[in-house]
Amino acid sequence: ASKEKDQVNTALLAMFQLQISKQMSEFTYKNSDDKHDIESATLCVVLKKWRECDVTRDKPFAWFTRVIYNAMYYYWNQLNKKQKMTISIDSIFQESV
Repeated sequence: ASKEKDQVNTALLAMFQLQISKQMSEFTYKNSDDKHDIESATLCVVLKKWRECDVTRDKPFAWFTRVIYNAMYYYWNQLNKKQKMTISIDSIFQESV
């Protein structure tokens, strides 16, 4: 397995990618570039942290699911924090024709 060889094999990488793609639908994206950026950043986080999972103590699927979700949430917030939800006063009182 990957843990004994201390490297990610293709099956584990495919599992990470599948899990990431399934969880991507929980977020909304302004464009496909944002979606791909978050997907790539999340995969990098998982590839950095996969050794930390203790399969004898933790539930590996739940552990990886939480790591992936937390990374997506973090990067999604980073992309969206600069854009404030505001409504101009003029648009409130503007009559539609």
